[in-house]
Amino acid sequence: MADADAGAEQRRLEATVARLRLELARLRGEVDDAGVEDGDAGPGAADAVPADTEAGDAAAEAEARVAGAEERVRLLAEELSAERRTLDQLRARLAVLEEGEATRAAELAGSEARLEQLAALETALAEEREARLVLETLRDGLERAMEEQRRLHEREVTDVQEAAEQRRTEQTLGHVRELERGREELEAARTEGAALAARLEEEAGARTRTETRVRQLDREVDELRNWISAAESRRRSPFRRSALPPPPGRFPPGP
Repeated sequence: MADADAGAEQRRLEATVARLRLELARLRGEVDDAGVEDGDAGPGAADAVPADTEAGDAAAEAEARVAGAEERVRLLAEELSAERRTLDQLRARLAVLEEGEATRAAELAGSEARLEQLAALETALAEEREARLVLETLRDGLERAMEEQRRLHEREVTDVQEAAEQRRTEQTLGHVRELERGREELEAARTEGAALAARLEEEAGARTRTETRVRQLDREVDELRNWISAAESRRRSPFRRSALPPPPGRFPPGP
């Protein structure tokens, strides 16, 4: 539709340009239509008019023709400008229509792509529905199995609790018996501890007396060593004027 309108406008513009070219040719003298207009008056009119009158009439007619031609040229120029503006508008409209056609083509391609996506989504939705049905079936079976497992677990928990309560009772009785036995052993240990404490006190007294005796013996041994050293020194000395003191303690005197 837009192409047909553009072709018609182009043809009309070409016709206008051809008419303008013809008018310009008439103004330049390339095409003379005076003979045609004069010929319409007939051969008898030229004989009835004088020569001066004919010259004046020809000049006035030429001026009138020039003025008319100028007016026609102005009108044709305005018409040509209007046609050019119309042609520019048509070209702009054609460009807009072409752009709209490209946009529609892109939208059509996008619509086809969306249709393909919708088809894929429908397929995926159908698969998801089937998977949901399978999942619901599995969920129902799992719920039944879980309920059965819960009942079994409750029975097991009850049995375990009863067994645990029985074990706790037995353990409590065993602990009570062990506590009594422990108390008896504690009393025996306390008695034995008291006896051991008495023995330790006696051993501590004996150890104290032994340590005192050991220190006393150490002193006597030191005194005896000192006396022996003094005796040996006197024996090796060439001067033996002073008498050697008697040996300390219970030891016999030396030679």
